[in-house]
Amino acid sequence: MEKFFNSKYPILAAPMNKVSYAEFALVQHQAGIFPSIMSYCYYKKIGSTFSLDFDTFIPALQEYVKLTGSPDVLICVDYLDLSDELIKVLAKLQISHIAISGPDSNNNQKTQFADVGKVITQQLKCKRLSWYWGQQYRNSDGLLIKGKESGGRTSGLDNNDEYNTLSIMDRFKLVRNQYPTSVAIPMGGIGTSRQVKEYLELGATAVGIGTLLAASKESVLTPEVKNAMINATWNDIVTLDDRLKQNALVFSQVVSKDVNNTFSLTTGISSKADQGHIFAGAGIDYIKEIKPMKQIIEELMNF
Repeated sequence: MEKFFNSKYPILAAPMNKVSYAEFALVQHQAGIFPSIMSYCYYKKIGSTFSLDFDTFIPALQEYVKLTGSPDVLICVDYLDLSDELIKVLAKLQISHIAISGPDSNNNQKTQFADVGKVITQQLKCKRLSWYWGQQYRNSDGLLIKGKESGGRTSGLDNNDEYNTLSIMDRFKLVRNQYPTSVAIPMGGIGTSRQVKEYLELGATAVGIGTLLAASKESVLTPEVKNAMINATWNDIVTLDDRLKQNALVFSQVVSKDVNNTFSLTTGISSKADQGHIFAGAGIDYIKEIKPMKQIIEELMNF
């Protein structure tokens, strides 16, 4: 049977805004996990907002494929950026996987991206359980299951959705019970080999790791920010924006509340842990020192 992810280990690098650059994906590839590149990393500021800079994004993808000799990578893009031009580029590069973020991500037909590769959608809400998940299951090749322990956005926009209160493990089990043959990838709060082993034994195709990798030696975060992550715990994580519900480690008052809190995030990542914020989840409890990516992965797979 063909593997859903062509990687040595069943670990997906979680796509992270302003962290998941192509250079970081190369390190992930070398560590034996399935890499990801986030289009938000290649946004440029125009006035008071950000938009995708094709002049830096496309060459970065081309360089990644050239250096690795492989198109096996998850490209995460906003639904607003899915132009015909971009889809053609992804198809030409034979990119293996695409994840779509944004409010329309649940409605994209995988047939639209037949020439691109496998399509993964984020599982964030639960209302009308069987209908909604049925739509997701039919319209995508895999489900990325986030929740209250994840970094960044954690839930759907409906504050009355009971699904928002469930742990990622409970969400994962519900998806597996409803669709036992589904490709389900839990992502959030995972930081030990025991957790990885448990999810895989329960039928996870892979597990998504984000916060741990953000604190790796090779990530773009400053040493001060990484040290702040070592000293922080899950109790220090706050939720930004009642609507988007983004889990973050905040260093100072959010600088500017744009749509995705990107101004503050950009400030926080390059700061001395004294301004802005970074997105982080419950995995922060397992960060005890700054380690190379390869060591982090080997420890997670030591079971």
